[in-house]
Amino acid sequence: MYDLLGPPDRVDSGTLPAPVGHRNGLRHIYDALGITMNEHHYTYRITCVDCWFSSSDPEYDFTPKCDFAGHIVVDGKELSLRGDVRGLLADAPVEFEGGFGGRWHYAFDGFCIFVSSRGRLLPSGRRSKVRNVTSVSISWPHDPWQKPEISVTPSSG
Repeated sequence: MYDLLGPPDRVDSGTLPAPVGHRNGLRHIYDALGITMNEHHYTYRITCVDCWFSSSDPEYDFTPKCDFAGHIVVDGKELSLRGDVRGLLADAPVEFEGGFGGRWHYAFDGFCIFVSSRGRLLPSGRRSKVRNVTSVSISWPHDPWQKPEISVTPSSG
């Protein structure tokens, strides 16, 4: 990953420390690209890439500082990532399931695409009922018991 993208801007290990003798999985945050990559706590392998669209109204501390500017293509068709999540769901070449809590997923052959959404913040402090895409996560098959990779974690200094 570092050979392709270089070192991340930040690395997040969560707010709670891992239990004694264990380590938390890491999130490698690329602020300018609008992506995070999730590293498994035991195997040190990347298991998921998250593309973010909510940098102006971040949901989490690890949300990148810029929105994802790339494209996600599924089955030869580009997903409608900006704006109302209903457009993405209607135009997608695959059928996403769920919808509970503003999250949908599509699974195939051990891979999974998760779509998260939420309403924009209104002046009243409430959220709009129209949900916009906030992130798209793509995960792939991973054996959590396979031999760990050697991890090179950038210094936080």
